[in-house]
Amino acid sequence: MKSPCIGACESSGSMCVGCQRTTKEIAEWQSYSDAQRDQIMAEIKGETSSHECPVCQAKTQCDIQNGKSRCWCFDIDKRDSENVVKSGVCMCRKCLSALPIL
Repeated sequence: MKSPCIGACESSGSMCVGCQRTTKEIAEWQSYSDAQRDQIMAEIKGETSSHECPVCQAKTQCDIQNGKSRCWCFDIDKRDSENVVKSGVCMCRKCLSALPIL
């Protein structure tokens, strides 16, 4: 089974610092179809995206911008982004995971 795991597993606020998956994605990984796993891995790598991260300009994914009612970032602990992003545009997983947890 494909996985973005790089063996540097460390949870920080409901997100793995190593592979950038949420703990929900990790827990449900085996129940996802191959297509769902491929989609998540493509989003993490920036191969599919909805916009650029306002912090690092990496391609990133906002599920709400793509028409879903819930975004992956709802499954992680809230971060202190007030002094970083004023535009309301979502950050990439790497930049978001680096912020302090509220």
